[in-house]
Amino acid sequence: MDQLRSVTGVRDIFVACSGPFHLRLVEANLHRLRLACTTETLPRSALIELDGRVGVGFPAANNPPMKHQGMELATNEVSMLASGGALWHTTTGPSTWCTMVLPADDFVQLGTILAGREMTPSTPSLTTRVAPGSLARLQALYAAAVQVAERAPGIIANPDAAQGLEASLLEAMIPCVACGDMRFDTASRRRHATIIKRLSQLEEANRGHPLYLIDACKALRVSQRTLHQICQDYLGVGPKRYFLLRRLHLAHRELETASQGQTTVTQVALKYGFWELGRFAVAYWQTFGEPPSATLAR
Repeated sequence: MDQLRSVTGVRDIFVACSGPFHLRLVEANLHRLRLACTTETLPRSALIELDGRVGVGFPAANNPPMKHQGMELATNEVSMLASGGALWHTTTGPSTWCTMVLPADDFVQLGTILAGREMTPSTPSLTTRVAPGSLARLQALYAAAVQVAERAPGIIANPDAAQGLEASLLEAMIPCVACGDMRFDTASRRRHATIIKRLSQLEEANRGHPLYLIDACKALRVSQRTLHQICQDYLGVGPKRYFLLRRLHLAHRELETASQGQTTVTQVALKYGFWELGRFAVAYWQTFGEPPSATLAR
């Protein structure tokens, strides 16, 4: 997770369904440009934050639908995140997500050079609809760069080769962003993004403790209906399911570290609000692939 955070700016990941989640990261550091290609096996939501950098993200070809700040991306749209901004990015199935990150000053300078105008992002996050052919070219160049980074990293280690690859990628990416039809976040979307950020802060303040829907709505000062809509858009599940999974993971973490002779499954289940032990066992098995007693015994 630390490597993922430093490369892509991912602060937190939430996996929306049960089963083993696998993430493969391929990265390449060129002259000024950083590439990060993540391939994931399950739907997930990720909170991305950048400091001093500008990020551009787009799906690999033939991916299932993705969401930017709760809004579905069109097949020819790319996401853009400004320095200091935050973005919730959501996938709806196994997928590959491509990111290109530049220092903010370099991004502005390259906009002037390659597009003939200043390209300072006017909002923390936005999407840009680009010509399908332009996006296809960018996707093809990016796929080739990732293949080289994975199979022949020594080539990218050569400064001349890295500079040439970076120039090709930037010449394909900057016009996509500069000439595209930009769609800015609405006031409603910005409000929803603020609420989901406050939910993340509430979780951080209650690390290790269960959260329940009523308490969350009260702390966030929103109705259950509003929180349901926001969680469904940003996280892919409703708040009840979200808090259930969170409590299951807390229970799993405690069972992994507990002493079998001093702790029981029942004690852990009750501690995290699971009063129907049969349902707890079923939900636990579906999520982690084993009964809670097996985790405790191990």
